[in-house]
Amino acid sequence: MLGRLRPKRDDDNAADQDAVRAREQDEIIKEPPMEIVGKVFQPDEFVRYVEGLDFAEPRPARIFLHHTWRPTIEQWRGKETIYGMKAYYERQIWEDLDGRLHEGWNAGPHLFVAPDGIWVFSDLRYDGVGVRGHNTATRHLEMVGDYDEKLPSGPILEYTIAALGNRDIYTPNFDRLVRRGLSFTRAYSTCPVCVAARYTVRTGRREPITGIYANMRPDLVIGQPENMEERCGDYLARTLHSQGYRTFGIGKFHTSPWDEELGYEVHLHSEELYGNPEQRRRDAYAASIAREYPEYDFIEGLMGERTEMYYMPQMSPTPAHAGVEAWAADRAVEQINAADARPFFGFVSFVGPHPPFAPPIPFNRMYDPNRMPNPVCGDFTVDHMDEQIPWMNHAIWAEDINDSHARVLRARYYGEISYIDQCIGRILDAVDARGDGDNTLICFFSDHGDHLGDHHAWQKESCFEASCHVPFLVSWPVRLPQNERRADLVCLADLFAIATAASGHVEVRDGMDVLGMLQGAVAPRDALTAFYGVPGTPRFKTMVRAGDWKYIYMANGGREQLFNLAEDPNELTQRLDHAPDVAARLREMAVEALSIPNAERALSNGALKAFPFEALPKTRIYQFDRSRGITGFPEHPMDVLISET
Repeated sequence: MLGRLRPKRDDDNAADQDAVRAREQDEIIKEPPMEIVGKVFQPDEFVRYVEGLDFAEPRPARIFLHHTWRPTIEQWRGKETIYGMKAYYERQIWEDLDGRLHEGWNAGPHLFVAPDGIWVFSDLRYDGVGVRGHNTATRHLEMVGDYDEKLPSGPILEYTIAALGNRDIYTPNFDRLVRRGLSFTRAYSTCPVCVAARYTVRTGRREPITGIYANMRPDLVIGQPENMEERCGDYLARTLHSQGYRTFGIGKFHTSPWDEELGYEVHLHSEELYGNPEQRRRDAYAASIAREYPEYDFIEGLMGERTEMYYMPQMSPTPAHAGVEAWAADRAVEQINAADARPFFGFVSFVGPHPPFAPPIPFNRMYDPNRMPNPVCGDFTVDHMDEQIPWMNHAIWAEDINDSHARVLRARYYGEISYIDQCIGRILDAVDARGDGDNTLICFFSDHGDHLGDHHAWQKESCFEASCHVPFLVSWPVRLPQNERRADLVCLADLFAIATAASGHVEVRDGMDVLGMLQGAVAPRDALTAFYGVPGTPRFKTMVRAGDWKYIYMANGGREQLFNLAEDPNELTQRLDHAPDVAARLREMAVEALSIPNAERALSNGALKAFPFEALPKTRIYQFDRSRGITGFPEHPMDVLISET
């Protein structure tokens, strides 16, 4: 099998080492063939293939998949020996010099150069992980003539954090968080869209109780109280304030109404849109621009243009120090350093990397699009079984994005993340400077992902991993292990229990006591469900994640998908016909999870309710600065000039 390169040890054969060094120094340049050939190998078949190649003597002593060496194009092109480079997000377990096993995802172009040409691994299908540096991933190999002319696509299941395997991104402060504690690698947003996910975080309640299944107002049934906190219990900030914590909330909250009181003593907004002049005046970030940087107050979209520009690469209209993420970090540092003897609870919500992708200088030019992977797409009929995807693509003006455009967008997306990383570093520095830094629990998470073109999709709101699989880092140095990966199923509802357990008054609600699980007092989850769309309507869909499997049901047409994520992390192979027993078991789990008030509207006679398939009518989303009286494009172009006079 193929394994990651480990450092040489004293007991390695010296002659073998000399042979490898000799081959590494012998750079025989040749023009590789240009035709593309495709082959699929199981690991043992691949090894036999390589062993059968006609190498000039001396032969390479062994096959290495190198995980630290990053040669330039000139260093490897044309060599007649085998060289490994990082695989795109390949899950591996490896052994360090002390014999400890580590698990993670490796990233970067993964290739070897052989006598018959340059081969690139693509379309990795994860089959499982062994030990001592070996994995059992099926690899699709393509022989390409020039690495510069063909970029392999990267698997969808990736992390935009370097320490979790993405070697194309610069995130030194996210890496600090990874080293500081636990990284949960199977974490989900159970309704992957802003409003629904954020109400789950602040209440610890799932969608049937919040009543929120999309970016919408609650959809309730008879018997459910109208007031959110009457239905769900006190918000997290109010709960911790009642326990003696000083509370502050900073950033994007996406509530309805926009200024809903959430229990924070200090509550500072930086919302993406302003519905009227009063909201812009009262938004803390927009007000700071008007007060401290009046030269930028004319800007309508302080975080980038939306509408038809939503998925166009942009540059922030403000410099980095005046950007919304820097503002949030500044306010957080002020609150962390406040002279107050009480323990604090803080919620800091960055707007990015939500589109539009508009990193400030110099983050806008931090990443070369030519080094970004293409989106990973499967069969169009499988990718677009969810009618929400083509509808949303059109709604946000993204139906015609090609691969080159997608790579540029990913580069700007990475730039946004590196900008946020720098801002988070200042927050971590402020925590570390306190005397109780190691006794400070930090959770980092996202409300949802972004398809970024994977599955021919943009935005979120699907049950594909790119949309609902989120980062979930939990660190508390005095109580929890450090630099450890966990494969437990967790979700955003668990954050309420994590925070209240840390306070000494655990309140689980609809989540799981993660800290109790880590101590062995609570059993881990066997399965996790997700919902989107109002139950009992064609827009409803549900997901069940259990073991290696994911089952998705869409009420519009009664469509189903089944993926084996161990074998197919990219969710490209429909397994419904190949594993009907698994589909039946997960379907029953979905029915059981929905058999509660509000959610049971998705059932009919004890089965998942289906509607005749109907394509959603195409529409566009228009988002302008209503605080300046702008509601859309003018009927006549000259009307814009008239309105400005």
